[in-house]
Amino acid sequence: MKLFKSTIWAAVAVAAVAGFSACSDDNDYNAPAAPDGIYFPNDLPAEFEVQNTATSFEIEMYRLGSTAAKTYTLTAVYDSDILTIPSEITFPEGAKEANLTVTYNPAVMAQGKAFEFSVTIAESEASPAGNRVLESAVVITPPWSDWAPYSIDDREPYGTFNYSVGWYFQGSQPSIETEWRYNTEDNTEFELHLLNWGEGEIADGLTFNVKGKNVDLPATNTGVDIEFTNGTFRLWVMDYNSYMLYRNPNAATDPASQGTFDAEKGLFRLRMVYAVDVNGEMYAQSEGWESFQMDGYPDYTFSCEYQGLTTNADATDSYATFMSTVADGITEAHFAISTTRSVDDLIAGLKAGTIADYAMLNAGEEQTFTLPLSGAGNYVLAGVAFDEEGQPVNQLSSDFSISTGISEWRKVGKATFLDGWITAGFKFGSGDSARDYTNFPWEVEMIESIKEPGVYAMVAPYSSPDWVLNNEVNRPSGIFTKVNIIINCTDKDFVVVNPQYSGYTMKAGSMSDQPDPYVYYVANLAAIGMDEEGATKEQIIQSGNNDKLVGNEIRIAHPQFKQEENGEWYGWKDPNTHVVLTCDFLEATEDQKAGSKKAPALREGRVTGVNDFVTYRQHRRIFTLRTDL
Repeated sequence: MKLFKSTIWAAVAVAAVAGFSACSDDNDYNAPAAPDGIYFPNDLPAEFEVQNTATSFEIEMYRLGSTAAKTYTLTAVYDSDILTIPSEITFPEGAKEANLTVTYNPAVMAQGKAFEFSVTIAESEASPAGNRVLESAVVITPPWSDWAPYSIDDREPYGTFNYSVGWYFQGSQPSIETEWRYNTEDNTEFELHLLNWGEGEIADGLTFNVKGKNVDLPATNTGVDIEFTNGTFRLWVMDYNSYMLYRNPNAATDPASQGTFDAEKGLFRLRMVYAVDVNGEMYAQSEGWESFQMDGYPDYTFSCEYQGLTTNADATDSYATFMSTVADGITEAHFAISTTRSVDDLIAGLKAGTIADYAMLNAGEEQTFTLPLSGAGNYVLAGVAFDEEGQPVNQLSSDFSISTGISEWRKVGKATFLDGWITAGFKFGSGDSARDYTNFPWEVEMIESIKEPGVYAMVAPYSSPDWVLNNEVNRPSGIFTKVNIIINCTDKDFVVVNPQYSGYTMKAGSMSDQPDPYVYYVANLAAIGMDEEGATKEQIIQSGNNDKLVGNEIRIAHPQFKQEENGEWYGWKDPNTHVVLTCDFLEATEDQKAGSKKAPALREGRVTGVNDFVTYRQHRRIFTLRTDL
């Protein structure tokens, strides 16, 4: 369906009306630069909603200039079996407004189907103050009630929308205000309007069509443009069957993809499609099951976000890492991925318990888990949530791609890790017994890339139970994820630690004045300089901000960290705060062999009483590197 666009003369019409109402009640007032003639106002709807109990509706028209009685010529294009549109309209003497009456035949019109038409004013009789052409449609709808705040059983008219691992939208959007209108002849049919969903144009509303337990979301313009190599295209959102019908009006819909509404749980489930509009054709970019949960009910929502790749300790397998939040109305949530099975197969298998390789989570916020990968390719993720009786109550799904393949690594040995990234931020104990990070090194497994020798990875250092913050006392305060830290030592004089998730997240409220979780990311100054400041390797070396591999010691003298993905990078105020890896698989230099100071010896067993860490040590923001060296 086409939506006509206003011309620049709309501004003239506004000026004319404003001038008329503010300056004079004289009906002979003529707007400047607005020739005599009639026009369609700019705010006529893209669809005229009518009822099957009537047979006509009216279209407003206006004129400027002459107030003499006059008949104007119109040209209309329409289906004559459905509509009748006059070929002219008469304005009585003195009238600035008139209504064009359109009749329709409700007996042959299917409810909800739009019938397009156009009406054109003769060019010689049109005023450029508005639109000369109206392109619209007529659709029979139920007799609707007025829009009102939506609630069930007097619950608050708010809800939470959870986006699955989508190509564009991810996570959860809480406190969405909702309103509704219902069919006064059939209260199982209503429209639910989400007033503040998403961003762009769609931030003003998203409307579900509900009929009994079935829910549809017509194609809706998000107002967001997406850039591709072949151009910039507008993003739309809709349900799966609406997308199929948009692509092919004769396509068969999929009953398994039908959106649903569970009134007892206040839960809407839709198979959403995000598609771009390329010259009037929709092309899906991502699709998956998502949910909208009304407030005042047990919360059955859960979300999941793909975070990247990890490699296990023996370097034989790689995994996809996800972060999920599972609401407290859910007892268990099961997740699985596949390159060969469909969304429907995965969800059915999770519900039936026939998928052996799945991840299981209980209720909780920002939990991480991994699932094994089978190689590069396009993956489908599915999740099913169960209540305390073991009944499925919600589901999600989406897709993601592993396009670069899975890295191949080999085990090379152990290293003593002195952590100047995260542990350096804490002080342990107090008074004369106070200790800092230099007292707590630990041993980590090291692997090396087969494709790029000299690229090493510490295997999940922050999930090790030998790390001082991962003891029995402190473990409830953190999330310890098996994530490898990759260090590029291919140039021994220019070691690079690209920005990456460390694998450690401090939960919200673990320390005073900490309302949000701290998700630690790590890097070094050389990587930040190249990535964010545009400096060259030579400039960084000349400035002295490069790190080195000397003998068996990888020394990161310029560690950087941040506590949120879009936050700022920091370095510790103490310039002697370093990351040191003493690698037993590398040969020490003669100076190192002769007695250079090594990292402190590893402690015996775990430290279980160190839980009185206090505020962070002072840190400083990094400064912009000079690029004129």
